[in-house]
Amino acid sequence: MTTMTFGSEPRPRFTSGPDRESLDRVRERAARGAEGIGELIDSLGQPSWALRREVVRALAELGDVAVDPLVRALVSRRDDETTVAALVDALAASRGRAAERSAVELAEHPNPAVVVDAAVILGRRRARSGIDTLVRLSRHGDDNVAVAALEALGHVGG
Repeated sequence: MTTMTFGSEPRPRFTSGPDRESLDRVRERAARGAEGIGELIDSLGQPSWALRREVVRALAELGDVAVDPLVRALVSRRDDETTVAALVDALAASRGRAAERSAVELAEHPNPAVVVDAAVILGRRRARSGIDTLVRLSRHGDDNVAVAALEALGHVGG
C-alpha cells in the first residue's frame, strides 16, 4: 500500500474496493459530526490499521464534541488492546482542549491501566496543564503508572 501526503501526515491510498467503501463510511460518519461518533468509536477495533488510522484522525478532528464519548469508551472498553490504543491515539491527537482536562480527571480513576492511559495522553499532548498531576503520578504505588508519568513528564518538559 502506498501513501499520499495530505497536511503533515501520510494518508493511506486505498486500492481495493472494500477498503475504499470502508473509507467512504468513515468519512460519512465523520461528516455527521456528533451523530457519527458512536459508530466511529465502534469501528476502532477493525483489523485494518490503515482504516483504523483514518477513524482516529476523524475522531481527533471532531475535537471537543468527541472527547466525552472517547473517555467513556476508554474506561469501559478495556478488553481489546487495539481499541484501547486507538482511543488513546484519538484523545492524544484531539484538536480540542477538553482532552487535557479529561485526562487529568482520568488520572484519578481506580483502574491503574486507565491512569496509565491518562498519563500517556497528557505526555503526547505535551500538556503543561497536567504537570502537577504527572508529578503526583510519578510517585504512584503502581509501577506502571509511575513509569508512564515519568515518561510523560519527559515529553512535556517538566
